[in-house]
Amino acid sequence: MELNPILRIEYVSEGNISENEVSILCGHATDGNITIDLDDCEGVITPRLISASPQCLRTVRLFFPFSDPDSEKIYYSDAYITNECTKTGRLSDDGNVRSASLVLVKNEGDVGPCKARGIGFVTSVRFFAWFDLNSSGISVIYFMEDKELVQGQVYSLEKFIICSGMTPEDFLERLASKIRSENGERGPTGIPVGFCSWSRYYGNVNEEKILYNVRQMEKYIPEFANLVQIDDGWQLSGTFCGDWQCNTEKFPRGMAFVSDEVHSRNMKFGIWMAPFLLTKTSAAFDRLKGMARLDHEYLKGVYAFELDNPEYLDYLYNLFRRIKEECRCDYIKLDFLFGALGYHGETADGIYTYKSDYCIAVLRNALKTIRKAVGEEMLLLSCGSPILAAAGIFDFRRAATDIIWGKRKDFPDYWTIMQDAVGTVFHRYFYNKTGMINDADGLVVRDYDIGDGFDCTYSEARLWATAVAMSGGTVLVNDELGNLSPERRKLFLQQLPPLEVTGRPVDFFENRPTAVVAQKGKGTFFVALFHYGNGYGEMSFELSRIGISGKALVFDCYEGKYVGETDTVETGLMMPHSASLYMIKEVPDSPAFLYSTGNLFLGQNIHGSSFHNGVLNVTGKKIPREKMFAFFPEGIDVPCGDKTYISGGVIVKI
Repeated sequence: MELNPILRIEYVSEGNISENEVSILCGHATDGNITIDLDDCEGVITPRLISASPQCLRTVRLFFPFSDPDSEKIYYSDAYITNECTKTGRLSDDGNVRSASLVLVKNEGDVGPCKARGIGFVTSVRFFAWFDLNSSGISVIYFMEDKELVQGQVYSLEKFIICSGMTPEDFLERLASKIRSENGERGPTGIPVGFCSWSRYYGNVNEEKILYNVRQMEKYIPEFANLVQIDDGWQLSGTFCGDWQCNTEKFPRGMAFVSDEVHSRNMKFGIWMAPFLLTKTSAAFDRLKGMARLDHEYLKGVYAFELDNPEYLDYLYNLFRRIKEECRCDYIKLDFLFGALGYHGETADGIYTYKSDYCIAVLRNALKTIRKAVGEEMLLLSCGSPILAAAGIFDFRRAATDIIWGKRKDFPDYWTIMQDAVGTVFHRYFYNKTGMINDADGLVVRDYDIGDGFDCTYSEARLWATAVAMSGGTVLVNDELGNLSPERRKLFLQQLPPLEVTGRPVDFFENRPTAVVAQKGKGTFFVALFHYGNGYGEMSFELSRIGISGKALVFDCYEGKYVGETDTVETGLMMPHSASLYMIKEVPDSPAFLYSTGNLFLGQNIHGSSFHNGVLNVTGKKIPREKMFAFFPEGIDVPCGDKTYISGGVIVKI
């Protein structure tokens, strides 16, 4: 990819659009009217634009041409918003590819470590911007909204970094670091674990159902549960009600009562809101419609509020102050945030603009208004949002599509959605803990049909549970634990406490990753293998793919047992639509705790050990019926217990 781009500017005059094109040399270009400088600070590029006279612009485009436009390329697109699916594919098959956050390509014929090219944004603070990718190159496009530029004023556009000849993993690590440093890090402590109502009850929630699940959290996971979140349905007047009043027919004692019940069990209480939209059917419509954009429908009969209307911002602030007081909540999931910018905004023509500033700046100001109203201690999740727009303001971001869409002819089936969700969760691994924690969506494993089109096999449930476990983010079950079969319930229980280490695709350019790796400390890896086929299948995985030379110790996490010492993991025959999880350990050089049957992660996030004066001390609370195993090198006195001899020592049950 050429690092000297071409500048293309679309001017707007009396409704007509004209385009100028000029080459950028040494980070500078001008067409006589517009001057642009590409400021490079430690690899972060900030385009700074100045107009010599008042001009109205539609777009500013920086085109980075490929030096090899005729070579076949495999691409990655990070999509537009949090709930959309990522995608990889052959560029020649899909033509023009768009993303509002990141695009990468590699040459199809590359062998060995993959060298990628691409661009990723590190900010989204003022301008709606996106990438267009085709066989010729990558365009960085800024939507200037036909606004008139102020003569002599500097416009700092969204910042980005360039990948040129790096591995995807190295580039994404760098991108994550720059996102964190540019946006700040709120740094919530701990991973949310508990219950969310959405994919179990949808809008049909009430006090009895929520309190039942509160008690289930207390019964099954009292040590780990820290959140119960009510999703859509707690409020009057439907999904986009506008004024957010508790439905007292469903919750006769109010939300504060439910909150108190949750808090009494040492859990946080969360609610769901979609604050930027208003429906005609709301009882508050006539009262609030003066603050809404009635000239555009987001959905049929649904309108966005005018986010830069001072009256609305005052209303928004007071609304969230009231919600915090009345609901006594600690966590708010904020959904349909992109509704404030228009329906998914897949082109500039679909984006809402505002008078006071550029649209992303207006959206972020509204998000900051919410943050100011609820205070710094409130936990906020962005959902249905531009991926970076809430960075530095919110604590969590949705990282994939909803795991269940519903039972409709025009929707994909649950298995197609599940595969796409798995791919998206792991392609977006690098966002996790870049100032925000990823939310993979709810863990749904039930073995009975509630009419929503989700009716998965045990193998499929285990596949999705494996994805959630390896995501490194939130673990919120969307099932009634007491009504699950023991084996399905175990899929949730055994992944606690969360690993808190993020799995990444071993081959980033696989659309649906078949191998995902997460490293837990020095010399310990977890490898998940996903079999998406409709028939039985076998998989093998060479440890050299994750940097292990020679043999290592392999453990089956679901079976809770040592498999052997090998350089290749062999799954044996796998069920259709299934996943397996393995722990890989390099042989310790001194006596050490090795593994246990305490949870899915074989006790690696529960126990540690030290060896002093000939005694092995294992830390961490042992749970009932947990079996524990340690390694002792040759020449060290070994305690009594079941033994398995391996090269260099012995594994002993302790």
